[in-house]
Amino acid sequence: ATAARTARDAANSAADHADKAAAAAEEAVRNAGKAVDYANKSTAHAAAAVLAANTATKAVSDAILVEQNARKAEAETLEQDKLQAIEEVRLLAEIETKELTTYQNKAAQAQQTDQATKDLIAKAEQALVANDMAAAAVHGRKAAIALLDSRGAWTRQAAQFALSGTDDDVYAWIDLDRVLAQGQDDRETTLHVATIAGPKIAEAALNALKSTESKAVGDFLTSGMKKASDEDNRVAIGRILNSNPGRAVTAAANKALSINTTESLQNFFDHDYPQAIAEDDAVLTGQLMISGGAFTRAYAEVAMEGPTWMRRNFVSLVQYRTAQLDHDTATHVAAVRGAIAAAAKIAQKAQENAALASKAGADARNAAAEAKEWASKALDSAAKADSYADEARRNADAADKSAADARASANRATTAASTARRAARSANYSANKAMDSARAALKSSYSAQASAAAARASS
Repeated sequence: ATAARTARDAANSAADHADKAAAAAEEAVRNAGKAVDYANKSTAHAAAAVLAANTATKAVSDAILVEQNARKAEAETLEQDKLQAIEEVRLLAEIETKELTTYQNKAAQAQQTDQATKDLIAKAEQALVANDMAAAAVHGRKAAIALLDSRGAWTRQAAQFALSGTDDDVYAWIDLDRVLAQGQDDRETTLHVATIAGPKIAEAALNALKSTESKAVGDFLTSGMKKASDEDNRVAIGRILNSNPGRAVTAAANKALSINTTESLQNFFDHDYPQAIAEDDAVLTGQLMISGGAFTRAYAEVAMEGPTWMRRNFVSLVQYRTAQLDHDTATHVAAVRGAIAAAAKIAQKAQENAALASKAGADARNAAAEAKEWASKALDSAAKADSYADEARRNADAADKSAADARASANRATTAASTARRAARSANYSANKAMDSARAALKSSYSAQASAAAARASS
């Protein structure tokens, strides 16, 4: 009976283990199903991640193409504007050349006219001294006609008066009136210079006006004014050198100061300085055509094709504005390309994450396949466990019945030895059967435990 009860308890324990194994197997099946769902979800998410990463990558590629097209369009627009500007400034350069040529011709003609007028006056004076009155009248009238366009009002009026009078009036104009009119014009010019010039020149002009010498005013206009401006010219040249000018201007200024004569100082401002500035402007403009940004190069090329004043304006003002344009453009381009680079980095990270997601999905799919295999095994094990549990329950019931029979047999053994012996034999037989059943139940329990463990591992 004790053995039967032990067998019953073992059978019940085996049944409990079998039930747990079955539950574990069912849980494994459910988890295996979840693994499939998770694998499918992982695959779907990985596919979405790949699609999103490809979209981001394409967006970056599109952005790069748009940026390149924008730069190309900007460069083409700048090139077109530059070519149009070059055509226009070449016309300005031609106009400047024509005007300069005209001015030079006029200056040369003026010098020739002045010299021709002086020659006519000299011939008229010589004829008058030689008492050749006819020649004096002819040369005198020609000289008076030449002075009708004179800048001095007194000289013009005197010439007009002589031409409108008789030959005696012409002789008087040759001998005296012309000189008096020229002297009066010189005094008016000197007075005007005294009101607008610097202190030293104004002082020299005042001294000439106060002088009693007849040639004082004329000498001031021809040479005295230039001599009085020597110090001012030296100071002005010093300021130019202190402004860090170009190589040509520096050389011309130092040359004027080294010679240090009235003629060299004045010639610097009248001739050398403008030419040196034009040379330095051309050199700097050429350098900026090579070293400058896109806008600076374009404007420099236009200025190089244009008139002299345009290069001066470019060097002194425009180059700084174009440098700002180049800086703004470079900043804008850097910002756009930086944004594209950041987007590219994000897109590449998305590609990386998508690849990892795809790998995880692949791993999940592989695990799901293995889980399906283990789930199938778990279902088989669960079915076997259920079978073993039923068998264990039956064995336990049989053990309980054998134990009851054993008690009855034991009670009857007290009254009848033969009956007791039969009952003992029956009990022993039943006990042996119970033990066999208990062993079978334990074996089933061990198998159920192994199946449950396998199901858990599979889950």
